[in-house]
Amino acid sequence: PATVQRVHALMPEEARHRIGNAIKLATISPQTTEAAARLGWNVAAEAEVATWQGVVDAIRIANQSEPSARQ
Repeated sequence: PATVQRVHALMPEEARHRIGNAIKLATISPQTTEAAARLGWNVAAEAEVATWQGVVDAIRIANQSEPSARQ
């Protein structure tokens, strides 16, 4: 969660509005998802296991469930 807050603080305001909208966001844990939500960022994928492989798997699953990914 602290990393999310630091990244948010470092980003220009315009870029902050793109995160979770134009730029999809994946998180490594429910705590990170909660921190992102507090900042107004939508999370497209959350790892079931808090590892980098878990993040990759969550992104893969999220992409498979999107209509454009199934075409």
